[in-house]
Amino acid sequence: MPLIVLALASAAQGEARPVFSVTDYGAIGDNQTDDTRAFEEAIAQARASGRASQVLVPRGGVYLIRPINLTSNLDFYIEAGATITGVADHSAWPVIAAAPSYGQGRDHPGPRYTSLLHGEHLHDVAIRGEGESSVIDGQGWYWWARHLARPSPEIYTRGHLIELMYSRNVSVLDLSMRDSPFWNNHFFDCDGVHVRGVHISAPYDSPNTDGWDPDSSRNVLVEESTYRGGDDCVAIKSGWDCFGVAYGRACANITIRNLTCDGRYAGVAIGSEVSGG
Repeated sequence: MPLIVLALASAAQGEARPVFSVTDYGAIGDNQTDDTRAFEEAIAQARASGRASQVLVPRGGVYLIRPINLTSNLDFYIEAGATITGVADHSAWPVIAAAPSYGQGRDHPGPRYTSLLHGEHLHDVAIRGEGESSVIDGQGWYWWARHLARPSPEIYTRGHLIELMYSRNVSVLDLSMRDSPFWNNHFFDCDGVHVRGVHISAPYDSPNTDGWDPDSSRNVLVEESTYRGGDDCVAIKSGWDCFGVAYGRACANITIRNLTCDGRYAGVAIGSEVSGG
């Protein structure tokens, strides 16, 4: 069993919290080894601790992973010079149910692929780094080629880099996000979301690589961040057609400030899916 390193939480709290480094659970960080199990074990230990905890992704590694599920009371911390890379293989990405206000995947009937970092019914979750050299890379080129091929082999809608659903008090801070397969950040029916210091990049011709999509969410602040990609910088949504009407949950209290947006479409879009009001 790896040692649990004690680190100080914020000075305001003045309490020690356990830190679980993914390398203590076998992560290699060579961009070839599948490090998913090490990430899952570190998160499981954080959950089992019953305390606010940190899962640490140490500097100097390129950690290749399949999608993982986060937990509550978690500081998921990517050090400077560390990269998390999503496996470029659709068979390695689990398929999950469609969001209830969509009734299907965004591009295809039925379910959809999960996201690289995913969480549902969580509270007090931070995904954060130490600036632009703390990177989450989705290897979107693999997914875009499948999506754009004619005929396309794609049967499920591509996943996001980050998706949090039915969650409260969540933040994404001080990191870079590169080449998402689909939307970069999807906050679905969340309350209390803070984004700051996030730098998103993808090619101009990358399909559907929105920056931030608050969807049926409340009390959202997106600030001091940059977007360069192939779609909308921010798209505020609330469900699609009859499914959005039935779910009936609008976005409310969305603050967007001090962004630099360089993309093919909107800086800030309302929709296109706004059937929930």
